[in-house]
Amino acid sequence: MTQFELESSLTAEEIVGRLKENAGVWSEKKLWTTRKSYYFRSRKNGQVEVAYTGKVFGAVCAKLRLTRREAGGTDVSVRAGIAPTTLICSVLLLIIALWLAVMDVRLYGISGLARDVLYFLIALLGIREALRNRKEVPVLVEFIQKNLG
Repeated sequence: MTQFELESSLTAEEIVGRLKENAGVWSEKKLWTTRKSYYFRSRKNGQVEVAYTGKVFGAVCAKLRLTRREAGGTDVSVRAGIAPTTLICSVLLLIIALWLAVMDVRLYGISGLARDVLYFLIALLGIREALRNRKEVPVLVEFIQKNLG
């Protein structure tokens, strides 16, 4: 996760309004099915989340904490990185592939292992794509900065 601090002359409500206007409504389904799109949601505890879907698989997300400054404006604390569900699902897929390999070897011997190579490749591809999405963090940060000023 990348962490950094930003400042804005806008109020927290104006920042949230701009992000809401320029990003789509947050949907877990859309995070997995659309490409190169921004999504927004606000939490009950005052935290704001913005996500950007990658080119191939998964998304990067940023959690924003908006704090009012006494002199006017807003301090914005940002934590950005890979959406946790992307990496978790890929690791779970790898664990399932390992389990299938063990079961195939026990049931069919070494001949059952050839099919399991494909399962491993799919799981490793998912992890690779999740880690590759880290390149999209600067795009998301640029979008956030554009909405702050």
